[in-house]
Amino acid sequence: MRPICDNYPYNEEIEAPADDVDPVAYFLFDIKEGYCDYYATAMVMMLRSLGIPARAVSGCAEGTFDEESQVYIITEKDAHTWVEVYFPTYGWIEFEPTAGESELRRPAGEDPNSLKIQTSPDRLTAVLLPQILMIL
Repeated sequence: MRPICDNYPYNEEIEAPADDVDPVAYFLFDIKEGYCDYYATAMVMMLRSLGIPARAVSGCAEGTFDEESQVYIITEKDAHTWVEVYFPTYGWIEFEPTAGESELRRPAGEDPNSLKIQTSPDRLTAVLLPQILMIL
């Protein structure tokens, strides 16, 4: 059986559902395409319907690592929503339900207090020494 995301193309240009239409039903049964918010919300709702603790999390994907400056470049295009599922003993584990997205990689880093953030109008640059960025 193919994963649901293989049958639901990624599309950021979809129309929003009408005010009286459930967004998850709209995604799953009507338009059958969407972007990360739709995939994550649908997965969370399905898991919760089975009594499994789950949550949708919004933030940024990994960004692009710049070898020369040893900095991760994170821009608006890196905004993303994914799913976390709670497993007793292990805690919250991330899952990537969105079609076409690579596996989420959040490497364990040094002291999170060493995170330095610099902003400019067109980009957000985050640096965590040594060469690791962890955005949760």
